[in-house]
Amino acid sequence: MLDDVSPPLGAVSARDRWRGLGASSLGRLWLLCAFAAAWGGFVGCSDERLQQTPVLSLEPAAFLFAKQEIGQAETRRVTVTNRGNLDLVLKNIRLREESGAGEFVLFVEDASGSRLDAPPSTLTIAKDEAERITLVVTYAPKDDNTTADAATVVFETNDPEQLTVSIPVVSGGQGAELIVSPNAVTFDGRVTVGTTVTEDVLFQNIGVSDLVVADLRIDGAQSEVSVAVIDPPLGSPPFADPFIIEPSQSATVRITYTPTSLAGLSNTALVVVSNDVQAEERRVPISGSSGASCINVLPDPIEFGSALVVDSRNGPTPNLQGITIESCGAVELRVDRIEFEGDAFGLTAVFEPE
Repeated sequence: MLDDVSPPLGAVSARDRWRGLGASSLGRLWLLCAFAAAWGGFVGCSDERLQQTPVLSLEPAAFLFAKQEIGQAETRRVTVTNRGNLDLVLKNIRLREESGAGEFVLFVEDASGSRLDAPPSTLTIAKDEAERITLVVTYAPKDDNTTADAATVVFETNDPEQLTVSIPVVSGGQGAELIVSPNAVTFDGRVTVGTTVTEDVLFQNIGVSDLVVADLRIDGAQSEVSVAVIDPPLGSPPFADPFIIEPSQSATVRITYTPTSLAGLSNTALVVVSNDVQAEERRVPISGSSGASCINVLPDPIEFGSALVVDSRNGPTPNLQGITIESCGAVELRVDRIEFEGDAFGLTAVFEPE
């Protein structure tokens, strides 16, 4: 018989804990079995823990310029933010220009918009959504060649997933030219099995003629990842109408990820085949990991020892033991209820998560 049922406890995020007190008039309580019955279906606990790391984010992912005439100048900006939980450090911000003609100039703006003409050797972005720096590139062509001018902004960071960062700087040439932003799709964090998440990718034509996309597909994990063009609303390939992006125009492509197992994504990419003069086939890597909830109940077992007999379980009792419920997985743990078996045991209090 299930005697005590607690009210709903709400959600417990990863590494949060619920604490309660169990009461007994005699004997000892093996709570692991009781809780296992209440939360059937959760994945067993592992040693995995969320780490404290900085996470670099770029918006947009490239400096994109249309083809300019001699004497013209344009400026583009890329904002660098920190989405992690430790300070992000950037070192040795520099510009590598392929032609060496001095057509691109790099400088930095801090969070207040103040310009730093010479990037310092080290910049720090605190773990604060308001903190950011802006990388600024100015493009002024000095010749009339028909090839696309290009450069790269490079720097090092303490983000363990992006130790060296390269941001492309490109201008349009004499044909259609596709720029994909971001140039890799990552589904952040652990995606719960059975749920659906999306990421949008921007296709831009910085060339001087129409870009015609002949093929758009997912390589690998087709059962879990799909692609659709949402702006213009062409839907999923194959398309009824030609997928054409005019010069200086863009299209939005949506990647959808619905994990069906804990394996995550590997060797998966968005493949774009077009009349891009730089590359007829473009591959955009797609990565993501899936996860499930995990629960720890401590201690195991609950030892009351020699308990004192009391008149009623509902009255005061000296027989108290603390119970800790811990979320040990990489995704949120939801606790719906707590039940106890046996007339001798009950829950006396529930405290907020730590």
